[in-house]
Amino acid sequence: MTPADGFDLRVCTGAHGAVLAALQESCFDEAWGDEAIATLLSRPGVFGLLACRLDEPVEGELEPLGFVLCRVAADESEILSIGVMPEARRRGIATELMEAAMLTASEHGAARMFLEVAVSNDRARALYASLGFDERGRRTDYYDGAVGTVDAVILGRDL
Repeated sequence: MTPADGFDLRVCTGAHGAVLAALQESCFDEAWGDEAIATLLSRPGVFGLLACRLDEPVEGELEPLGFVLCRVAADESEILSIGVMPEARRRGIATELMEAAMLTASEHGAARMFLEVAVSNDRARALYASLGFDERGRRTDYYDGAVGTVDAVILGRDL
């Protein structure tokens, strides 16, 4: 993957389970465990991409900034999870992750990509709209929110 704005994208393996779990924990209230992520990445059609800072490694390791986990089945793909560390947001990392995920999914035979997002997540919805995603459906009371449940909007686009 080509570097942009001080970060590089890397393909994830099951060995990245702990890194991805830590990223998820930093990005979301409820995170998946490292074993669950490693198991997910071992399944056919599942892939992950990791955005890492290009400057000096932290204790010999590249500093992770964000991630995307995807699944391809037949000619469809799905974003399972995407997140960027709070301090690294608004730098184009999520856009790069999404574009790379769409390209990778297409290379694996997907003709369409779907994802779901909380109807109240305006920033994420704006990002997805800028990438050509549009509303394809809705799941009522899908997410638990701070003030009750929130609908999920299913977004999709052709690849």
